[in-house]
Amino acid sequence: MKEFVQRFTASGGRQVGTAGHAEARRMIDERLMKIKEANPAAPLQPYAGDSFVMRYAFNGASFANVIARIKTTSNKNPILIGAHFDTCGHQSGADDNAAAVAIVFNILERLLENENWKRLGGDVVFAFFDAEEPPNFVQRSMGSIRFYEAQRSEDFALAIIMDLVGHDVPVTGLEKLVAAMGMESHPSLEKLLNDVDTGKDIGLVAIQNRFIGDLSDHHIFRVNGVPFLFFSCGHWQHYHQVTDTWEKLNYNKMEAIASYLYNLILTYSNYDFTDNHQGYDPTQTELKLMNRSLEPLLRAKGISELKSKEEMERVVGMLLSFGL
Repeated sequence: MKEFVQRFTASGGRQVGTAGHAEARRMIDERLMKIKEANPAAPLQPYAGDSFVMRYAFNGASFANVIARIKTTSNKNPILIGAHFDTCGHQSGADDNAAAVAIVFNILERLLENENWKRLGGDVVFAFFDAEEPPNFVQRSMGSIRFYEAQRSEDFALAIIMDLVGHDVPVTGLEKLVAAMGMESHPSLEKLLNDVDTGKDIGLVAIQNRFIGDLSDHHIFRVNGVPFLFFSCGHWQHYHQVTDTWEKLNYNKMEAIASYLYNLILTYSNYDFTDNHQGYDPTQTELKLMNRSLEPLLRAKGISELKSKEEMERVVGMLLSFGL
């Protein structure tokens, strides 16, 4: 992944409308075509038509999402995993968001290795979204919004979105932390986060989206009632700065996140569940994940164990003060 991030950030910026932005889109499309050529027996195809690139125009400006699909024989609603590829201004954007783009590719290639795609219980859509950054953020020109409103051809069982997932959390003892927002969006996600082991190289906490708000492409899925998970390591000192460069990322952590999400997708694609939100309260799983992953912080604060929603919300406030 390090080599990809180095190459992807070499232009120095992927702001919409720039040469670097067009080059990034070309690199994503080219890599998808090469992956398809290298795996001719695998069911990898464009989301629609004969091109991975899905162009759109808005208010006289041109944009393009790049969307691929592993097609199975299942008629279940697919899972989508996505990340935006543009940057906010003329900056390398290694963490924001080349790291997530690299992880999406890593998961795609893992699923194609050794015919692992045959273990999927449904289709998986791989979305590289355009125009996530200002001034397009949460505007109708935003790539994920245009995809959902104008390019999408079906409903989704789950949308997994990543943003800012390449860096260590800048708090001693919590460097491995990764936050997942959205478990509250469907009861099946509580089961999922309990079923899939994170491994030893990341510490997962589940935080309800209401504490942080819609900070990325999961917005359009959330407002339309699609079950979603948004993964992020939060803001850090290099967020939206020219100092957000490839050598500052933790590639071991990125590999661990990719492994976790690979297993997450395989597991969820084989779930059979009913859409029943009645009485759903994910508090116990949130507490369990926080007690496990925040143990150094809790110990430093003299807290042996979080036992209530009120205690948990105070700790969430503390995490937000750190920039998560």
